[in-house]
Amino acid sequence: MTNVLIIEKRDQIKQAFLNEKVYTVVSNNKAQALNMVTESEPLVVLLDYSFMQIETVSYIKALRAKCSHCKIIVIGDALRDKEVLNCLIAGAIGYQNLDRLREYASKLIEAINAGEAWITRRLTAKLLEKLCGY
Repeated sequence: MTNVLIIEKRDQIKQAFLNEKVYTVVSNNKAQALNMVTESEPLVVLLDYSFMQIETVSYIKALRAKCSHCKIIVIGDALRDKEVLNCLIAGAIGYQNLDRLREYASKLIEAINAGEAWITRRLTAKLLEKLCGY
């Protein structure tokens, strides 16, 4: 069973994972979630972009500092490529639109457990372009 920490204000992400074989812990407090990432030792952190909005990038860095092995997936409502790329560069290994999360929840966990990233091929190309300075 995969340990998952869900950081969100609403229960939308939690609801998408109710039928999955995962152990979930939910936090709606940013300071508490930083402590929980150390205490509960999750493999996966599902972070609602709307929880921190423009502070999401710095929050991802703080999460990575507390838990370097955690796989952070940003969940959002149709984020722009620039926002997703900034999250990936900060240390997230994936992004999923909230409206399709329930549909992809099982595959997302399976991919993360297999050591894969969870981003589209188009975003992979944009990330490589950004890293190469194009």
